[in-house]
Amino acid sequence: MNVGQLIQRLSTFPADMPVVLAARDEPVGDYEVMTVSQETMAHDPSYDHGHVRVFQRPDPLWDYRHDPAREVVFLDFEGRSAGVVDAVVPVAALETGGQP
Repeated sequence: MNVGQLIQRLSTFPADMPVVLAARDEPVGDYEVMTVSQETMAHDPSYDHGHVRVFQRPDPLWDYRHDPAREVVFLDFEGRSAGVVDAVVPVAALETGGQP
């Protein structure tokens, strides 16, 4: 996603809505933003450190630690799934790149 696309997507949300960036340990690296979505998350102050505010998806088991859940803009580096397509493809078509 480029800057123009990101600005366009972000401009559809209220200006005071928190923006949360996905964080995962694997695979290691820095990633391009692929999706911008609205998610329900809760600030979890028990994991904050320095100026970093940590948000989690609400979990009834741990809700006592979280601030009340709220809507956030969620930036993720994984694209949305296009779904599964079931098909029968003859082996010959696969081996020839689709040419009979």
